[in-house]
Amino acid sequence: YLRHGVLYGGQPYCSQGPVIYVTGFIMQGVFGRYFQQSTVLLNILLNVITLALIYRIIKAEGFQVSKGVLALAYVLFIYPTAVGWLASVISMTCITAAYYVLFHSNSRYKTIFYGLLSGIALLSKFTSLILVVFFTLKYFTRMSVLRRAGRRSNSITLLFSKNFFLQLAVITLSLFVLLIYAQVLFPNVYTYTFYS
Repeated sequence: YLRHGVLYGGQPYCSQGPVIYVTGFIMQGVFGRYFQQSTVLLNILLNVITLALIYRIIKAEGFQVSKGVLALAYVLFIYPTAVGWLASVISMTCITAAYYVLFHSNSRYKTIFYGLLSGIALLSKFTSLILVVFFTLKYFTRMSVLRRAGRRSNSITLLFSKNFFLQLAVITLSLFVLLIYAQVLFPNVYTYTFYS
């Protein structure tokens, strides 16, 4: 469908986001007849990356877990649900990387990277929107401070840090630029994925 420029143009089974189709198109072009094997290897690689990111997140948040126990839990509970679902694995890896970047990176551009990684996750599986919203709210809840107006007062004031609105704008802009770009490339993408 990509080769002919008709993706989301009348096919009854284009219900995934465009990332899986673009990934498949590139891998088909690069690996040719070894396409199936390359997707299995990509699936395994993305699962290893996700596992490593989860381990780093757990350590960064102050929890102790053995690498072996984490790997066993991952193989028993997460990996079986991901086998054969490359779109889900791409989304899972991107949303895990987005979380890591937003909460545990010291980069000046972490909000841009978070927005872009979240956009890729959304364009892989639109159900990741739930996590994108949750992580964004968690991040901005940490940035804001609730203060009581006085001892006898029942009113509460929400104080924002000086960069609150700037960072919210950067996340929103980087996310929407990617989503709008997908709309330009594939005009019916949201109609197909939301209503199919």
